[in-house]
Amino acid sequence: MDSHNAAYLAGLIDGEGSFGIYYNGLGTFAARLTIAMTKKKPLLWVKKVVGFGSFVLYKPKNKKHAFRWVYSVRSKQAVTVALLVLPYLRLKKPHAENLIRFQSGLKPYKRISRTEYRRRLKHIKIARILNKRGR
Repeated sequence: MDSHNAAYLAGLIDGEGSFGIYYNGLGTFAARLTIAMTKKKPLLWVKKVVGFGSFVLYKPKNKKHAFRWVYSVRSKQAVTVALLVLPYLRLKKPHAENLIRFQSGLKPYKRISRTEYRRRLKHIKIARILNKRGR
């Protein structure tokens, strides 16, 4: 991806994106990047330049609101995108850095130690603080 596309993608993420770390309660942790918009066309462009990702269309709960498209990537793919746009991010740079640190510390084994569990929860806590409305 060239620097112009990376900068444009960083702008979309700063404006409409979210870096998160999620825990399903059953021992699975996942890093995720999402971009939500009411128009699908910009998200098709994102998938084209990035080369991966998926879409979901969400129906609004309130009839006055529009449908929204959500592009998402998880785990290593989320880190790949975060690393591409990191130099150009303005608002979401700390979010991306937290996601990269979280994912880089994962080890490919089934059971995790208490220390590793606490480390993962710490990153989730940081992500929640960073993603709090108004930040």
